[in-house]
Amino acid sequence: TGRLMPEARALVESWAANPRAWMPPEA
Repeated sequence: TGRLMPEARALVESWAANPRAWMPPEA
């Protein structure tokens, strides 16, 4: 139960590498 799937971990790592890419553009 408390384990992240490999896909989820890759997603988190990609977000950690570039959080701004995941944010909506400021308007």
